[in-house]
Amino acid sequence: MSKPMTLRRVKNIVRRIDPELADDGFDIATLMVAALFVGPNQRRLYAFTGLPKDLIADVGERLRTNGIWVGGKIHCSWADDGATTTDFILDLMVGQGLLAKTEVPR
Repeated sequence: MSKPMTLRRVKNIVRRIDPELADDGFDIATLMVAALFVGPNQRRLYAFTGLPKDLIADVGERLRTNGIWVGGKIHCSWADDGATTTDFILDLMVGQGLLAKTEVPR
């Protein structure tokens, strides 16, 4: 039987992904990983992480606008087997407002 997911376990996952993350980046990364377990829902993320509601709202808006959180689902490659830290960091930068995803015209 697997252990229930806890905030401590989520933070350990984030530290394994990138042990060098600074405070703001660490908090946003924690939100992103926590969302895999509780869903991309502001109330559940606040209850699980205790992070400021305005941070959760701002990050959530960026991730929704960029197609990472869509319709209550999470679209990311970094949660898949074989994903790289780079995949995660790129989505983290979207959450931070440093990058925006765009579609390439075909």
